[in-house]
Amino acid sequence: MFTCILSCASSGKQDSGMEEIGITKLQSYDDFSSYIQINTFSYESKEQELPAYYRINGILFQNLDFEKYFIVPVKKGLYQIEAGFIGKEEVALNALEVGKGDSVLVKFYLKDDPEPLHE
Repeated sequence: MFTCILSCASSGKQDSGMEEIGITKLQSYDDFSSYIQINTFSYESKEQELPAYYRINGILFQNLDFEKYFIVPVKKGLYQIEAGFIGKEEVALNALEVGKGDSVLVKFYLKDDPEPLHE
């Protein structure tokens, strides 16, 4: 429901160049507010959502409410986003451009980490 409120009309898929990341740009209703919406899934089981942690421009966030999308209001600019979860390899999106009035949906697909959690 929150996604519906944040975005409307125009929609466009953007190629991240990585199979672990999907990006969809939408337009916010008010043309002034900008948002990044993030959702994380298992790469091996694409429907399995993960309560991942995120670093956006170096600031750590955790989706503690386990909502479908982690939503962050942002200003126009470039963003680096990293996603991770215990037992999975981190994935980084190095340059996400968000414009004024953009609502950007980012989906991360995290692969199993071959390294053991402990030795």
